[in-house]
Amino acid sequence: MMKFFKFLISFLAGFIVLFFLTTIISIFTLKSDLVSALISLPFAFFIAWTTWRSVLGNDIGIWFYCLSGALLIGAISFIIGFIGPMLIAAGGNQGPMLGLFITGPIGIIVGAIAGFIYAKRRKGNE
Repeated sequence: MMKFFKFLISFLAGFIVLFFLTTIISIFTLKSDLVSALISLPFAFFIAWTTWRSVLGNDIGIWFYCLSGALLIGAISFIIGFIGPMLIAAGGNQGPMLGLFITGPIGIIVGAIAGFIYAKRRKGNE
């Protein structure tokens, strides 16, 4: 049963990053959704792999924690800032800009710092 939850957490982390990067690439490069998804797929696999290894308790290195924290926290904050204003004020035409220009970049920076702190604390406990 626990293996299923580990798989589910890894899958969700990969899916969140896939959605985030596909949306960003589609918006800023005007590529088709398929091309954007194919470009985003290696990053989603990376996040799923690092999440799987982290959930199992394996050490994956400081910079992997920084990168995976930046992608995960950045993706989650982007999705909240992108979709949230559309749900709250459906008539607003600039709602998604919050996710693109404010919550997404701030989430990436905070996620990288959080990943670094997490890795340092994890190293200190060993």
